[in-house]
Amino acid sequence: MEFIQNSHRFLDKLNLINEFFIDVLAYNYLSEKDPRILYVILKKKIEFFPKSPTAYESLAYAYYKNNEKEHAISQYKMILKLDPDNHNAMKMIKKLQ
Repeated sequence: MEFIQNSHRFLDKLNLINEFFIDVLAYNYLSEKDPRILYVILKKKIEFFPKSPTAYESLAYAYYKNNEKEHAISQYKMILKLDPDNHNAMKMIKKLQ
């Protein structure tokens, strides 16, 4: 049980966790009717890569695709804090407001 709880640390040390890997995993859940697993995966991506605008953009897009506008806007605003010139985030905030 302890190994499972700490497996992300083990995989991270081996450099087996990267944003692309998590995106591929998350993509498999993008079309599911229940997005909870998708959200957990993408929130974990943010934990692993908290300074990556791409991590927030993945979660923002998932919220957008599931018509959760307020959550999407919140994530797009986080992107702008990390990358003030992110034109996609600016565009999506305008679109969702």
